[in-house]
Amino acid sequence: MTDIRGIVLQKILLNEEGSLEAWSKLKLGYFGSEYVGIYRTMSKFYINHSSLPTFEDLLLYNRNPLLKISIEALKEKEPLEVDLELAVEALVNDYTQEEVLGELDTFLDNITLLDTAEIKEELGNILLRVEEKTLSAEEVIFMNDIEFIKEPELLSLFPLGLNNTFDSEIGGMSLTEVLAIGGMRGSGKSNVCTNLSVNQYEAGNTSIYFSIEMRGREVFNREIALLSGVSLANISKATLTDIELFKIATVRAAMFQDSSDLLENYKDHKNYGKFEKELIETKKLKEKNQLIIVDNQRLTLANIDLTLQKFKAQFGDKLKLVVVDYLNQIDIPDKYEWKTQIHLSAKLKEFARKYDVVLAAPYQIDKTGEARFSKGILDSVDIAMTLERSEGRIDFVSTKTRNAKAFEVASPMNELTMRIDPNDANVPPKEKKEEDKEEKKPDPNKEGH
Repeated sequence: MTDIRGIVLQKILLNEEGSLEAWSKLKLGYFGSEYVGIYRTMSKFYINHSSLPTFEDLLLYNRNPLLKISIEALKEKEPLEVDLELAVEALVNDYTQEEVLGELDTFLDNITLLDTAEIKEELGNILLRVEEKTLSAEEVIFMNDIEFIKEPELLSLFPLGLNNTFDSEIGGMSLTEVLAIGGMRGSGKSNVCTNLSVNQYEAGNTSIYFSIEMRGREVFNREIALLSGVSLANISKATLTDIELFKIATVRAAMFQDSSDLLENYKDHKNYGKFEKELIETKKLKEKNQLIIVDNQRLTLANIDLTLQKFKAQFGDKLKLVVVDYLNQIDIPDKYEWKTQIHLSAKLKEFARKYDVVLAAPYQIDKTGEARFSKGILDSVDIAMTLERSEGRIDFVSTKTRNAKAFEVASPMNELTMRIDPNDANVPPKEKKEEDKEEKKPDPNKEGH
């Protein structure tokens, strides 16, 4: 059997071409007990001297007689004529196979104790654990690798569509970025998220909405209300007029390919149940322009990772937006502990980069406007805003921005459909707050004052 671990270390100690790049891809876990000591010593030498050691350097640097014997033995081995880059790739592949087989052995030993949901989740956890052990996220970019482009739209920046001034201030969102949406309960976090999803759908893209607290049906009803202009209350209570049903039928037909004939037939028979049944049974959804909802009360990081992997393969560049509603409720041990919250935020940022999407995640704030449980939850976030909802409008206050100053804006909101108008509301947030203070002042002319 080829000693791939020894081959890689030997070539690096011989300072073959590409040694430094190869070294940057290596991890301690790749080396078994036979070579872990040599790897550790090489690592210490590199940290102390900022250069890779040779065999002679390592023999002088090391003071362990047993390890010296191992270094001498590796030096005396006949060098194998193989490219270093290929050797590193083979090493990583071997390690990955060993890790997967070990994980699967443990999984199969316990599979009879797990239910269906637990089996799926554990498979996802295996994927995450193996990826964390093998992932090399480094990408070296030279000056001739990227062409400078002046036009921002060509840099994959796109507007959120919640408020034109907000989009102008931040310059649009970029794929790989994370947007944090803070608010207290009832402030409109989920409503903002459904508006984000619908905005991308109307732009011809696909979005994924991970819902933890709301049922999938509730999210879908909200999206239909936004798209059709029909009252959300009427949709939820099933008290729809014929005109409203036709508006919804028009929206539903637009979600499927070649469905105009069914919409025309619906105008005649006016049987919505029949229309919906024929639509689902005889027509196909648009291939790249969809609203996807994942209803999972036990949503884990592994669930998110696996789902994004599947749908990114299906929709490619058309998958622009992912919503995780909401960050504080992702199922993870000690999820209310501050270190865990920071870890969650970092993982979501990792997923945004890995799958080249904008990831929006609402989070809870306390009465002071700070993030609950951990201020560090925003460390990995690119753009953050807090919300304040009032009758017919919603206010956005930036708390973290990319290359922009802090700002406040407000958008009108239709209270029936919950649609957010991207145009600025007539009354700016600061002015509104002053008006509220004036309204709360006691009237000295009233009795009892």
